[in-house]
Amino acid sequence: MSLRYKPRWRLQEHSNVITCLAFSPHGTYIAAGGVDGKLSIWFYDLGRLLYVVSGHAGVLSLSWIGPSEQSLLCGLQDGTVLSVEIDQSLTATGYFAHQYPVECISISGDTVATGAHKEVHVWEFRERGANWRRVSKLDLPPSVGSNRSDEIIVTSLHWARTKYSPNALLVSYMHHGITFWDISSRMILHFISVKTLVASTSLSPRHQYLAVSSIHNGFDIYDLNSDAPIMSFNQPTSKGICIPVLFAHHGFAVLGGSTEGKARLWAIETGNLIHTLHHSDDDTIQAIAAHYDASGDRFMIATGSHSPNDKHYIQLWHAQDIYRDNIPARLMTLLSPPAQLQDHHNMSWTHWIAWFIFLFIGFILSWLFVYWKDKTSI
Repeated sequence: MSLRYKPRWRLQEHSNVITCLAFSPHGTYIAAGGVDGKLSIWFYDLGRLLYVVSGHAGVLSLSWIGPSEQSLLCGLQDGTVLSVEIDQSLTATGYFAHQYPVECISISGDTVATGAHKEVHVWEFRERGANWRRVSKLDLPPSVGSNRSDEIIVTSLHWARTKYSPNALLVSYMHHGITFWDISSRMILHFISVKTLVASTSLSPRHQYLAVSSIHNGFDIYDLNSDAPIMSFNQPTSKGICIPVLFAHHGFAVLGGSTEGKARLWAIETGNLIHTLHHSDDDTIQAIAAHYDASGDRFMIATGSHSPNDKHYIQLWHAQDIYRDNIPARLMTLLSPPAQLQDHHNMSWTHWIAWFIFLFIGFILSWLFVYWKDKTSI
């Protein structure tokens, strides 16, 4: 299978930078947050806007509470966490969680971790209308000589199954590496030193790898069993902007934003570029999301873009198998045996030889056509 992503819908609702995107657990909805204080929720298949929540503080982080597709949490610029419920209508309840903008949210069962500047709080998640209960506040990460004077900034949070704990909290810091925390004891289980400024991280579905986005020079993939970087991807970045990185395709690919109008998808096993998702050259892609719909065998991506002329939009993409979709119908017809040959009991050995030669020629022609289309589309 060789996938090529095609644009599906362009969604326009936000008037400022789109900061975060998230597919609902089954891919029915795509939620987007922006600096303009809007949370927008769209129906993916139709590209139709379902709900908009507008507030005075920017929406900086999003996470769906699965698997019902009826609840999500949003981290706001004023330190509030917004709990949103979708039923016959939409209701939103805010909880003051931090003194700083809430830029990270990670959910594990009924436990929620939130990150804001140097703070990491862990909460017991409550039903709508009830107050949350904070169960832990993590200490600051250790400093060494090289980063002792640097500001402590949390960039990502992940709940992970590791060899140190079945449910460790991985906290990524811009200047202070990656720390594995045990929440019950508030003790550090493990630490990975990263020789770059960490803009964001993504955990693979099987919790084996961690993708690290650098503010300066692209992305690195770390093996969490050995702590070693196993692969690097060069993605141009500029303007000091934090560019997102995300595992896709069940963890076999990594997707990255950029400051040059191109989101790129690479294969983890080979390091090869799978596909480039093109926006305008001056656009900055600061928000990305990916989802695989097993029921329909569909691969979906969303990218959030903004340009110097203040155009802000969400581009939805869907994947096509070029080896299936680009072969002309007449070649597919040729690959089916003619009616008089379908009764194999009446076919002689000369008929079988002729049919296999015909099938082989059809296969070669199909392969040459796809190869030519692939070359001309690059």
